[in-house]
Amino acid sequence: MKTLSGKISIFGIGISIFTGIIFSIYSLNQQRDYLLNSRLDDADDAIELVEKSVKSEVKQLKSDVRFLASTPPIRGILRATRNGGVRPVDGSNP
Repeated sequence: MKTLSGKISIFGIGISIFTGIIFSIYSLNQQRDYLLNSRLDDADDAIELVEKSVKSEVKQLKSDVRFLASTPPIRGILRATRNGGVRPVDGSNP
């Protein structure tokens, strides 16, 4: 049979290995969570950047459409389009 000091040494090594495994698993989970949250934050930032860009582009397009709609020749073409291609003022084609 083994001696008491041998049994204590084996028990101590077993406890050390078990503790090391537990800490390793905990550390890996913490790193995984950190990386996942970091990637999600990066994705949120990218989405916000695209959202701002799209909103800016839509705002510019709305401004361009308003400008074009207020231009006299464009208004005449729009009126003619609504009346089947005929100007309602003089009955001619644009």
